[in-house]
Amino acid sequence: MNARRQCGGCTACCTAMHIRELRKAPGVTCLNERPGVGCAIYHTRPASCRNYHCAWLDGESGELDRPDRTGIILDRITVQSAIPGRGAIPAVCVREARSGAFENGRGTEIVCELARTGIVVLLRGSRREIVGPPELVARVSRGGVAPSP
Repeated sequence: MNARRQCGGCTACCTAMHIRELRKAPGVTCLNERPGVGCAIYHTRPASCRNYHCAWLDGESGELDRPDRTGIILDRITVQSAIPGRGAIPAVCVREARSGAFENGRGTEIVCELARTGIVVLLRGSRREIVGPPELVARVSRGGVAPSP
């Protein structure tokens, strides 16, 4: 893991995330975003923003796969198994920061790579889709999918 990555000019999470405290819907650019610069209220940003952990910043995916370039943001989550007693299943939540990123370019490639080996929860605004190996997808309770804020 490369824990030294920095956001730089990336503000993809400012669009992709739902920010309850600011009543900002997913897929809508936050009013506090300063394109290419960052967040205007970074030091006083809401808990929804402070608690989000960008997988790219944590060293997942390639150096060139920064979310503003791919149009997607990734974070690790757990989903509830549909099989009683099986507990939580590790997964990756992929949020679309740029319309069409799941269908075109590197964003699509990343989703396909992740879905070959594990559960991926795709979020487009308020729509949710679960993809991955069929045997894993069958174990997931759609009602139990609760990506981190």
